[in-house]
Amino acid sequence: MGWILRLPEEGRDVPARLKVSDVSAQARGDPTGEIWSRSFGKHELTSFQDANQHGFLSERFGLTELLFRLEVVEHSLVFVTVGGALVVGPIRIRLPLRLCPEVRARVSGHEGNRERLNVSVSLRVPLFGLVLAYEGYIDPEVANS
Repeated sequence: MGWILRLPEEGRDVPARLKVSDVSAQARGDPTGEIWSRSFGKHELTSFQDANQHGFLSERFGLTELLFRLEVVEHSLVFVTVGGALVVGPIRIRLPLRLCPEVRARVSGHEGNRERLNVSVSLRVPLFGLVLAYEGYIDPEVANS
């Protein structure tokens, strides 16, 4: 299942990097979303994130779109899967929640380092179970434009 979803291979202490880039509407220059490029060793996993009209965070990986409600729980930002769809061009097929991939993600501050963020993410797919999990920390870098 991991190969079909183009997920990284299993490993321990895999070097990881996250790059977040704004996507702007060409005519207005307004930010319309972000491209999240995650690299795990030599494997890259890219998604597009934006806020949808209902106030949920939308994240799209290829043909799959997941919707999240963001909650603050015990000083952490928690991503709660609330829906999903298969998307091909303008065609969107909503998935029943029981058939949606389930992401469990939590981001929190790191004790002793105000810039560092602790991250924990898991992805479960119905009928297949756990297909991806990672945890660690992110040290932000600001790129000069």
